[in-house]
Amino acid sequence: MTAVHNVQTAQTNQVTQYSALLTEWLECQDFILAGKAHQMDTLPVNVNSLRHFPAFAQQAVLMPHWQNQLIAAEMTPSLFSIIKTSEAIEVAAVKVSEKVKPVLVQLYQASIHDKREVLRYAQIIPSAIAAAYVGVSEHALKKWASEYKVFGKCYAGAHSYSLAELKIIAENRLWIYNEIVSCGERSTASDDEKSLDEVTMVSYDIAAAFTDLSYEELLKQVPTNQLSNRPYRLSDLEKIRVAKLNAIA
Repeated sequence: MTAVHNVQTAQTNQVTQYSALLTEWLECQDFILAGKAHQMDTLPVNVNSLRHFPAFAQQAVLMPHWQNQLIAAEMTPSLFSIIKTSEAIEVAAVKVSEKVKPVLVQLYQASIHDKREVLRYAQIIPSAIAAAYVGVSEHALKKWASEYKVFGKCYAGAHSYSLAELKIIAENRLWIYNEIVSCGERSTASDDEKSLDEVTMVSYDIAAAFTDLSYEELLKQVPTNQLSNRPYRLSDLEKIRVAKLNAIA
């Protein structure tokens, strides 16, 4: 079996083994997203796209034990005795978000194999591309985002989203169109991590963290575009990452 085949198999295998620390971080990121989703005040919320923490927040109080210690520390019985379940999830999610490493830090520290999974939580996808992925107009997405201010943040001069955020938004499109769209949700493929690579441009920090290359190495090995805030195309960076995987396979 060739090294290239080994890498391709690893990339398509959804039962990936992560370190305990990274597993905890990924679970926390999904928990934070579930908490954000419940700020929309439209229950039940579809969070089936979450890979590492798929439980609906409505079921949280029924879970007798939290394996993730960061989440367990916030999901205390006293919290649920004070406020209702959906609000308790939101409060706990905010507290967890204050304790975990920022995405960029985690991306730098992750192994070259795990960087793709960490990148799912990087808010790097601008509104125009995000809207096309979700299946709504850019105007509708921007209007909804400006009204609720729950998902996305400003990155490289534009309001941008993570792929993980877009998957949840796609599954709950009724947040955006509650009367016009006949189908309020869109099922996204679980293995479409690279579907937006050709049209997603990123900054130096993300490029360096994703490839483990220095600024000088990036200049030599990766072509740039004319976007000063987003000079690197993600698909070009992925080629570097895969080449490094092949080298160590």
